[in-house]
Amino acid sequence: MQFFTNSKEVGYSPADMGPVADSLYELLCDLEADGSKGMDIGLDVFKAVGDSPEDASPEQRAKDQTTKEAYKSWKLDYLKRQGQCTDASAKVPMWQLAVAGMFDPGVR
Repeated sequence: MQFFTNSKEVGYSPADMGPVADSLYELLCDLEADGSKGMDIGLDVFKAVGDSPEDASPEQRAKDQTTKEAYKSWKLDYLKRQGQCTDASAKVPMWQLAVAGMFDPGVR
């Protein structure tokens, strides 16, 4: 989860990015079957990252919970970021500029 948090305190290695890669792979398979799934403006590809399997050990569950909290914290911070509109009339959340432009390029 260093990818999301930009923090070495989380203590993960590149091998721990498996759940992120798995989530992305599942999305790509879903999109191959039905491309309209990619048009969900509320799509969160990584919402299942950090979910523990039923047979997980207590140590693994604790690690997974840390992962889930790190992603949740990163996402909340991301959604709060503000950016200037192209016509400089207002500041809006950065993700809205990108998402609105992707789904409707005419949106300001």
